[in-house]
Amino acid sequence: MLLGAALATVAINGNIMAVIKDMGAIRFTIVILGQIPFINTEIYQGVLSQQMNDLDIAWITGSISAFILYVISIKIKNKRFQPQKVSI
Repeated sequence: MLLGAALATVAINGNIMAVIKDMGAIRFTIVILGQIPFINTEIYQGVLSQQMNDLDIAWITGSISAFILYVISIKIKNKRFQPQKVSI
């Protein structure tokens, strides 16, 4: 749903920077949500952290998922914004 809103913003305003910021916010939200099961703090302990004998690996999962999402988004962006050959 957020991706659709980002693309609608470009369609209406033609502002590519709005999409870049929206995509960054989407990636950030996905990474944070992916870390929740692995968090082990005094306030909250995730389900998977409990099953792994109180191991806190949220920072590892967050780093790996952020890298993967970044690479995927760069590949998608490069496909979408390929230079076009112009014949004169």
